[in-house]
Amino acid sequence: MDNAKPDRLWTWPFVVLLAITFLTYANISVFFEFYAYLETCPIDPAWFGTIIGIFAAVSLVVRPLVSPFFQPGNARSFLILGAVMVILALAGYSTTQGLWGLMGVRIFHGLAFVVMGSALTALMMAHVPPKGSARFFGILSIVILIPNTLVPPLLPVLTGLAKGLPGVLLGFAGFTALVFFLLPLVPGENAGKGGIAQTQALTRAEIIQNLTDARVLILLSAMFCMYCGHALVFFFLDGFSKTMGIAHAGLFLTLSTAGEIGVRLVGGMGEPAMNHTFHPGNMAFQQWARFCRSGSRKAAPPVRP
Repeated sequence: MDNAKPDRLWTWPFVVLLAITFLTYANISVFFEFYAYLETCPIDPAWFGTIIGIFAAVSLVVRPLVSPFFQPGNARSFLILGAVMVILALAGYSTTQGLWGLMGVRIFHGLAFVVMGSALTALMMAHVPPKGSARFFGILSIVILIPNTLVPPLLPVLTGLAKGLPGVLLGFAGFTALVFFLLPLVPGENAGKGGIAQTQALTRAEIIQNLTDARVLILLSAMFCMYCGHALVFFFLDGFSKTMGIAHAGLFLTLSTAGEIGVRLVGGMGEPAMNHTFHPGNMAFQQWARFCRSGSRKAAPPVRP
């Protein structure tokens, strides 16, 4: 078996990894009606924002700390662990409706998503073609959005069939178990010449260097603003639409996300050039991607101006 990185983008491992990515982010899209569910719980509405936000807060704090320790060599085991944690977390929503119970489930779910997402990113690194990284991550970003086009419009039907959001989450817990069947279809990590399994985790100095790079800070700030706006729409659109007499707002999110996917597809027409051009924006993205995973200091040194 040739352990070098793949020369082609569309390989079987790539397709399977995209399927696992879809399963991972479908577990986020299913919370489109979470605010409405909280209104049925015996909890002071003043805590709703905290309960919703604690998931992202855990990811924001923990992921930068643990991501450098995930490598292609250990990613498979951590991905399995993360999937088990996500399944337990989704099942946990059926066990409590109290403030501190839901807070604990949300914190655990945030940790689970960090483990699963970080491991998936590290596992992907062995399958990124050297001359197709921009297209690879461009397609990946589109697949991440697809659950937002499919899941929210189906939630009213699913909620009715499952007799509530906790039942839907139990169903998605079973959906997540498909990861255990898909993962064996991805070949083992590249360990030979040209592979990246024999890499070392980033040092503390390298992490600090990346976090103090102005380009990375600008990129992180832009992402922060973008996702704050997305969170407002995602979690509060359903309730707001009902005050306007619109029963189900899921279709709006479908159309909105479809438009976003369309913009990325059109913008992706220029991606082949990005794979061969020393582009400042691409440099910042590469540095952020490197910070989110472990990497070889020799093969992929910190980006310099």
